[in-house]
Amino acid sequence: MDGFVRTAAYILAALCLILVAGGVSLAAGIKNNGGLSPEKIRQFVLSEEELDWLSKMKTMPPEPAEKKPEVHAAVPVASGQATEDELLTRIAERANADRATKVIEELRRSRDALDERQAWIDQQTAELALAKNDLQRLRRSLEAKEAELKDQAKKMGEEHARWAAAQIDNAKSVTTMNEAEKARYREQARLYEAMKDSAWQSLKRMEPKEIARYLALMEQKKAAKLLTLAEADQKNLADGFIGRIHQELLNLDPEGRSGSQVQRLANLYAFMKGDQVVQYLKGSSTEEVAEVLLALGTNVKKRAEILTALRTADAERATEIERLLARRNPTGP
Repeated sequence: MDGFVRTAAYILAALCLILVAGGVSLAAGIKNNGGLSPEKIRQFVLSEEELDWLSKMKTMPPEPAEKKPEVHAAVPVASGQATEDELLTRIAERANADRATKVIEELRRSRDALDERQAWIDQQTAELALAKNDLQRLRRSLEAKEAELKDQAKKMGEEHARWAAAQIDNAKSVTTMNEAEKARYREQARLYEAMKDSAWQSLKRMEPKEIARYLALMEQKKAAKLLTLAEADQKNLADGFIGRIHQELLNLDPEGRSGSQVQRLANLYAFMKGDQVVQYLKGSSTEEVAEVLLALGTNVKKRAEILTALRTADAERATEIERLLARRNPTGP
C-alpha cells in the first residue's frame, strides 16, 4: 500500500513540474512577442468567425447618438437640490395634478349644469302642481255651480208642478153663481158703489168669499178703490185677510166661464198702486204672480211698478218672477 502511494506522489510531482515548465515557456514566448495585449488574448480565446465579425464591426460607420431630453442633461447636483429622479417625480405629479384639476373643473361644470337642470325641473313640477290645483278648484267650482243649477232647476220644476196642480185645483174649485144670486149680489154691489169709500166699513165685517162676490160684480175701478181701502185697513183685519180676498177672486167665476180668472184680477189690479198689489200677492206662488203680471198685457208701466214694489219687499222672489216672465214672454217688454 505504501508503494502505491509513493508511486502516485511521484507521478503528481512530475506533472506539476511539466506544468510549471510549460507556464514558464509560455510567459517567455509572450514576452519575446511584445507582451500580452487584448488582441492576442482574443486570438487565444475566440474562434476565427468571431474574430471576423469583430473586425467587420470595427469598419462600420458609427451610428448617430440618441438625443437625450434636456431634463436628462447632466446637471450638477448641489447640496440640498433634488436629484433627477425627484425632478421627474415632481414633473409627473404636477402633470397629474393639472389633469386632475381639469377633470375636477369639468365635473364641477357638469354638476352645475345638472343642478340648473334639476332646478328647472323642480320649477316645472311646482308650476304643474299649481296648475293641477287650479284645475281641481275650477272643477270643484264647476261641480258646485252645476249642482246649484240642478237644484234651481229642480226647485223651479217643483214650483211649476205646484203651480200646475194649483191651477187644476183652482179650475175645480171655481165658484159659479146662478142668475138669482147674480141679481141679488149685483143689486147690493150697486148700493156699495153708491156708498163709495164708506162701503168698506160694511164689507170688512163679511167673509172674504162674500166680499169677493160683491167686488166681482162691481165696476172694476170702484172695486179697486175698495181693495185699496182694505189694504190700508189691514192692521184692523185678521192676518191673511186680504190674501184670502185675492184667492176668492181667483176662484170666483160669476159668469160661469171656464178658465182662469187671472185676467180679471189683472184688470182689477191695474187701478191699484204697486205696493198695494204686492200685499194681495203675498200668499201667491211665483208662477201665479208671473201670470198676473203677464195678464197686464201692454200696461208695461203698471207691470214695472208692481215689480219694483216686489223687489223692495223681497228681492230674491222678484228675481225669480222676472226669470219666469223672461221665459214666458221672451220677446216682450
